[in-house]
Order: sequence, then C-alpha cells, then structure tokens
Amino acid sequence: MAVKAGVGATGGQARFPAGLANAQHRDPGPGVWIAGRISSPASWPGRAAHHLGGAATAAEPGCSRARRGSGHTGCAASEAKGAGTRQHCAAATYWLAAALAWAAPALGQMPWPQAAEHTPHTSHLLHDLLAVPGTLWTSGFVLSYKLGEQGAGSLFPLFLLDHGASASDLGLWSGLGAVTCSIAGSSLGGALLARHWQPLSLLKSVLKLRLGGLAFQTALLFHLNTPGASLDPGTVLRGAALLSLCLQQFLGGLVTTGTFTVMMHCSQLAPRTLQATHYSLLATLELLGKLLPGTLAGVLADGLGPHLCYALFLALSALPLLELGLAPNTLA
Repeated sequence: MAVKAGVGATGGQARFPAGLANAQHRDPGPGVWIAGRISSPASWPGRAAHHLGGAATAAEPGCSRARRGSGHTGCAASEAKGAGTRQHCAAATYWLAAALAWAAPALGQMPWPQAAEHTPHTSHLLHDLLAVPGTLWTSGFVLSYKLGEQGAGSLFPLFLLDHGASASDLGLWSGLGAVTCSIAGSSLGGALLARHWQPLSLLKSVLKLRLGGLAFQTALLFHLNTPGASLDPGTVLRGAALLSLCLQQFLGGLVTTGTFTVMMHCSQLAPRTLQATHYSLLATLELLGKLLPGTLAGVLADGLGPHLCYALFLALSALPLLELGLAPNTLA
C-alpha cells in the first residue's frame, strides 16, 4: 500500500488508499500539505488512527479539497466544534459515573480494615504469593488468554482499511459498536455466573466460540486477496467483516468476565493479609498480556506477512483451551 509523496504548495497530488482518496494530511508545521509513504504494517496504527478519525469529514461535500486549499476556515471550525462537543460529553459521562460510584451505599457499609496480624518480610512476599494454591496456573492463563484476540483485533480493521473499507464505517463499528458489544458480553457473563455457572466451564465454552470467530476472520482475510473480492457498501463480504468485529468483542467481554472471576477465586485462597496484593499481582499480569500483542502486532505483520501473522494469532487463541485442561482442582 504505497503513497506517492507530494507537497501541496507545489501542486503535487497525493494518492491515498482506496476509500481515502479525498483525505488530506496536515503536517504539524503550519500551512504545509503532505503525503507520506505507508511502507509496512508496523507503521499502520498511528496513520490508520488518523484516517479513522479524520477521513470521514474530509470526504464530506462541504469540506472539499478546493475549499480547504483556498484557506476556507468553515470546515475546520465545524470539525473543531464537533470534536469539542464529543470531548465535553465524554468528560461529563466520566464525572457522572464517578459521582454515582462515590455515592453508592455499599461504600458506607464496608468494614474498616483490621490491623494486620502478620506482615510478611519483603524478601518472602513473592514466595508467599506464589505459594497460594492455583497461583502459577492462573498467572500463566491471564498472561496468555488475550494474546491472540488482542493481536488480531488490532490488525483486522487496518487490513479492512487497506482493502478499501470505508474509514467512517470502520471508525463507527470498531469504536462505538465494539465497546457496546464488549459491555453486552461482560453483562451476559455476569448474569450467567450469577445463575451458578462454573467459571471454568463458561470459559471453556466461550473460548471455543472465540476461536471459531477468529478462524472466520482469518478466512475473510484470505478471501479478500482473491480477484473480485470487494468491501463496497451493500456487499455480503462487507457485512460479514463488520459483523465479525462486533462478534469478537462480544465474546471477548464474556471471556474477560469469566477470567476475572477465576482471578478473584484464586485470590480468596490466599491469607487475608495477602489477598489484595495477590489480586493486584494477577491484575498486573492480565494487563501485561493485553498490551503485548498490540505492541508487537505491527512488527509481526511486517516480518511474517498478514496471513502467517493471523495464523499465529489463531494458534495463540487455541492455547488457553489447552491450559484449561490443566486447571487445578482448587479453582474448579
């Protein structure tokens, strides 16, 4: 996916990926229109984020290239106003959520922490944490259960963008749609666990569904390289691709709820004075397992190619299913 370099001041014309023909890129320096070169998947995340956030408004009839090039400021003012409104709504939502949480009656009913009966020496703290039954298995599981999902989820929208998908559609479905589906999946997971589903049994079922969803995404990726494959509006392939984005997020929410339930169960097996520290250790490992794939996904796609990279993510998604077969009885 090459882009010809050009500078608007000299009349040069830039070529952009399909679906972004009207998008313009402004350099941080004032008044310079630039076009770069997207040479490898490792450079996609930053540029694609710019595409997803700005391409839709750049392609609007009222914000044409001629008006932008002639110094018309109406479009920029409209975009800035819309962005400011969204930021204010998001900030108000966060403040409302914080106020509701702070005013929750449950906080006033929480008992004050009792004085610790035994404080372990610092040199023995890690040993005491790892000695808790099930800690080693849980640590390995929370490190690996999101590797394939996060890696594939960070690259799949970029692959769709590269094959001509609409930037505005991808921004909507991989943003608002994905978050909505993830919340719905987490809520369903909590409801199922409240109905006395065993966390490990729930995880085993949902992980199989997630593996099937990722296999479907891999098949779509291979099919997009066949002659005649198109992501134009109204095509079945486009609908299937956007649906797979939301389905993976929904299943990811289910898996996350089950995993955190297992983490809490494991921490309850620790001595009372170590439970909070034990859970913090597991939560840190879980976050590390989520961050690693997104950090390395571009490098892997650049070095292995998109198809082999996605096959690797598919294999990593099968790993947690194998680990569930080794779960200790203390967590059952």
